[in-house]
Amino acid sequence: MSDLPKRGGSLKAPARDGKKDGRRLYEEAVAYRNSGQQQQAIALFRQSADLDYVPAMVELGESFMNYPEAKKWLLKAARAGDSSAMVDVGGMYFLGSGGPEDFSAAAEWFGKAAKKDNPAALYDLGTMYENGKGVPRLPVKAKELYRRAAGLGNQEARKRLSELGESFP
Repeated sequence: MSDLPKRGGSLKAPARDGKKDGRRLYEEAVAYRNSGQQQQAIALFRQSADLDYVPAMVELGESFMNYPEAKKWLLKAARAGDSSAMVDVGGMYFLGSGGPEDFSAAAEWFGKAAKKDNPAALYDLGTMYENGKGVPRLPVKAKELYRRAAGLGNQEARKRLSELGESFP
């Protein structure tokens, strides 16, 4: 006699935890990448990202030289709240990678990451305020952002403050 349920039975697939599966796939992908097996790594990163595992989205976005594909994954990670992806997306808009330059969009993404105290975002946004790209030219605000970035360890911000004649402890 078969152990299978009769037609119309209630056999259900076991519940899956997408975050745990995403993390497991991500960790396998890292192992493949570290052993030089890029194709296998990319396939596993995609599977992990499809399960909404944000680090995999960032990894995919940063690994593609195909800018539209990179931007797709980085935007997904940024929208999920990853501040480093927000900085990457801001940088893509600033430089026009994967599309036209859009300084306003760059400032918006750097601003979102700056609210999360991302030192690179604070520095990049400060540079935009210093030069008036995508935002009004506000040197005082630029210095304030540089100070915050420097306080979080950003060496470029410290250097820029010094060049502007500002001291930072």
